[in-house]
Amino acid sequence: MGLAALTLAALPSYDYGAYKAGLTSTVLMIVIRMVQGLSVGGELVGSMIYSVESAPADQVTLLGAIPLASALGGMALGFLVAGIIGTILSEEQMYLYGWRIGFGLGVPLIVFAVVCRRYMHESPVFLEMKKKREAGAMKKELAPLREVFSRDHLPAVLVVFLVTGLWCLGIWLTQAWVRIYYTYDLEGTHVTETAGYYINTGVVVVGALSFVPIALLADRLEDGRFKVMLAGAVYLAALAPVLLFLIDHGTYPAVVAGQLLLMLGMAIFGAPMTTWMVGKFPTATQYTGLALAYNLSQAVYAGPALLVATGLLDATGNIWGVGCYWAAVAAVAGCALVVGERTSLLPRSSLYVEIGDGFGE
Repeated sequence: MGLAALTLAALPSYDYGAYKAGLTSTVLMIVIRMVQGLSVGGELVGSMIYSVESAPADQVTLLGAIPLASALGGMALGFLVAGIIGTILSEEQMYLYGWRIGFGLGVPLIVFAVVCRRYMHESPVFLEMKKKREAGAMKKELAPLREVFSRDHLPAVLVVFLVTGLWCLGIWLTQAWVRIYYTYDLEGTHVTETAGYYINTGVVVVGALSFVPIALLADRLEDGRFKVMLAGAVYLAALAPVLLFLIDHGTYPAVVAGQLLLMLGMAIFGAPMTTWMVGKFPTATQYTGLALAYNLSQAVYAGPALLVATGLLDATGNIWGVGCYWAAVAAVAGCALVVGERTSLLPRSSLYVEIGDGFGE
């Protein structure tokens, strides 16, 4: 991640100023962003599992929510930096070197993360599994990827893929597409591009902070993770089109209210999601199974999210098409959640149970 950010900060422009490289710059940009994305994807899943497995039983949802909440914090910081740069620099300066500043600022944070990692230990659950394996108390398993594609675990991959699709799509629509829509595409908008960055910063910070009370509630309710996530899915299925229509008014109050309420729905769904996902796979195949399901969901739902939303906007001529798509994905996620928790498709209750220090087999 650090090397990719540093390389992007120094990358030549396509065709601007003397420091340009034409098509080579475009190809390098794509390759480096793919490396960066793969690095972030693998790192996020690992932090999710580590947080859940290291948490006390009565705080497992709260501590499991930290990785996604901190990812939102990173987004907020990015929007804030973009807003400040856009305020200080001219358009010419922004195109020449301003866009590089954000990538350069990320490099020192990587150094801090590497130092922290040197002092981390494996989770108690992983160490327990390792001890059992060395003692011969566990059955010999296939390679993790082959194991994940077996009949025992493939249904979990499918369910996690469908459920997390709502988060992957919704977070990009809430923060990326909506801001682009009301600052560029909406006729008669009153919100400037720079103001859009500041609005996003505030909305994301509120969303990240709201993870705490929502996760605490999920920890205290019986079957809390399922109930809270289902409430979030129903909320977005019912209100996403309405809230997008509110944003469509283009005024500051409408934009702020609409984005905040959309972010609230995403927080309700997302705060318990990490712990719920980790609990769908046994320790031995957890990393592979969760990485496959979650990152595939990112690729299918989040990857083309802006393209699909803009295509629906062009095809229908209004924002209702985007709202209906979002609501449909929320409905599918809610149904998949119910299937995964209330049917015999996933053998969760017999295979994976909460133990004293977190999750285990």
